[in-house]
Amino acid sequence: EVVSSLKRPPYFIAHNAKFDLPFLWKRSVINGIKPASGFNPYGRNGTDFYCTMESWAGFNGRIGLDNLAKVFSIHGKMEGMTGADVWPEYKKGNIAKIAEYCRDDVKTTKEIYEKLTFKTI
Repeated sequence: EVVSSLKRPPYFIAHNAKFDLPFLWKRSVINGIKPASGFNPYGRNGTDFYCTMESWAGFNGRIGLDNLAKVFSIHGKMEGMTGADVWPEYKKGNIAKIAEYCRDDVKTTKEIYEKLTFKTI
C-alpha cells in the first residue's frame, strides 16, 4: 500500500486551482525546478486535484476564498492584507508577513476542504 501510494502523482487541494497549478508549474519550469513526476497542472478537479472554488461554485462559477470561508463560519483572510499586498510587502522586505498570509490561506483552504468533503486531513 505504501509503495503504491508513492507511485501516485501528487494530489493538491487549492482554491482556484486552475490558476494556482499552472502558475506553479510555469514558475518551476522558468526557475529550472523539475515538477514532481505526474504533476498535471491542467488536470481534472477530483482526479488530479481538489478545487474548493470549483466544488462550491461549479465549473464557470467563482467565489473568493474569504467569502466561502464566511459561508462555513471559518476565519477568512488575514486582517489588513490581501493578495494585492504581497508584492508591495515583498519590496518592503516583509517576508514574515507574507508567510503568515500564505499560512492563513492554507489553513482556511484546508478547513473549507474538510467541510466540503466531510474528511479530516
